[in-house]
Amino acid sequence: MLRRHVEQQTPSVVAGPIEFRFTPTSPVSVRLARRVVANWLEAHPSVDGDGFDELLVAVSELCTNAATHASGDVGSVAIRVRFENAAVILEVEDDGPGFDPDEVIDLTRIESYDEHGRGLFIVKSLVDEMTVDHVHGRTVVACSKDGIIRT
Repeated sequence: MLRRHVEQQTPSVVAGPIEFRFTPTSPVSVRLARRVVANWLEAHPSVDGDGFDELLVAVSELCTNAATHASGDVGSVAIRVRFENAAVILEVEDDGPGFDPDEVIDLTRIESYDEHGRGLFIVKSLVDEMTVDHVHGRTVVACSKDGIIRT
C-alpha cells in the first residue's frame, strides 16, 4: 500500500459581512458592539494592526452617539461591518431625530468645557471617508478605513 504525504492546508477564514443590532439601555451596549467588531476583525487572517485601534475608537464614538440619540426601542441601533477591496466599511444606524453633520463637526462652535460634540470630528479624523445619510427616518453614518487589510 502506497501512502503519500499530502501537506495539510489550513483553511483560511474569511469573515463575511455582519450586522449587530442592540437596544441602547446601558453603556455596556456600546462596549459589546465594540467587542463584536473587534472579534470580527480578529477572525480575518489578513487583518493588520495598523488602523485596527482607530477603527475601534470610531465604533465606540459612533455607537455612543447612536445610543444617546436613538429611541431606545428594541434593536433601534444597528452596526454593520464588511470588507470592500482592502478597506473596512463601518455603518452605524439609529432611529434618532437626525442632525446636520456640518454643524456638529465644526469645532469652532464647541466650547472648551463642553462634554459633547466632538465624536464625529474624532471619527472623521480617524477614518479615510465618512458620510451621513438619512434613510427612511433613520440616521446612517458610514465610514471606510484603509490599511487594515494586508494585501
